[in-house]
Amino acid sequence: MKSKKRRKPVNGTPEVVQHTAINDVTKFMGYTVLSIGTGLGTFFLVDHFIKKIKETSTSKKSLVAGDPASYAAKLYKALDLSSWWSEPDKLLLFQELRLIPSKLVEKVKQDYQITYNRDLSKDLQKYLTADEFNEAQRIIAQEA
Repeated sequence: MKSKKRRKPVNGTPEVVQHTAINDVTKFMGYTVLSIGTGLGTFFLVDHFIKKIKETSTSKKSLVAGDPASYAAKLYKALDLSSWWSEPDKLLLFQELRLIPSKLVEKVKQDYQITYNRDLSKDLQKYLTADEFNEAQRIIAQEA
């Protein structure tokens, strides 16, 4: 199934180009990869913006003193998870944990999860030593 196309003459004589099935498959695969890449890029871009919108709406709530989102923001700031090289401010973290009212502990955990897409207990366990984690759990249990 070969067809011949003629190109414009370069030096007077027309050049014959072979049109083969391999060229068709190559072109099809190129467009397929391009389409998949565009689709995935669009998906991740939309996902990013949805997360930013949620984070922004929750962070506006965190400006209100005594709101669970406010406590979640303070805990996130104390853990200093904004970059991979940063270390948590443990004194500030324990101070903030002690300030959370008992009736808001679960709501703070939920807001932390919604805003930062992270589990507070897992973050505490990851960034604190075993003794510090046990102390944080004890403080949270007393508050709850």
